[in-house]
Amino acid sequence: LSSFNHRLMQEFRQRSLQYPVGALYSQAPRGINMADYAKALDFQALHPCYTVVDETLVKEAKAVGIQVNVWTVDGPDDIERMENLGVDAIITNVPAVARKTLGR
Repeated sequence: LSSFNHRLMQEFRQRSLQYPVGALYSQAPRGINMADYAKALDFQALHPCYTVVDETLVKEAKAVGIQVNVWTVDGPDDIERMENLGVDAIITNVPAVARKTLGR
């Protein structure tokens, strides 16, 4: 489950540990390490807009066991960049383009 409302996701996570939870966001708050933030809230994933994803975010998330699932990646160059960064999942409106770009 994922939402822009992280407080709601935290409350849900506290009540239902069997479901993984992700923090959906378009831009991280200034000065916040999102991997540490997700870990502190007992979330299993970050769901950032792909435009804010970089190598540092992916490394920090993986170091603390947090998945990085990006949205909404439609351009072949962006899909390839996300793959090269090592994100865990790509959310797209054009699965055929993603499959072709990723060679699948």
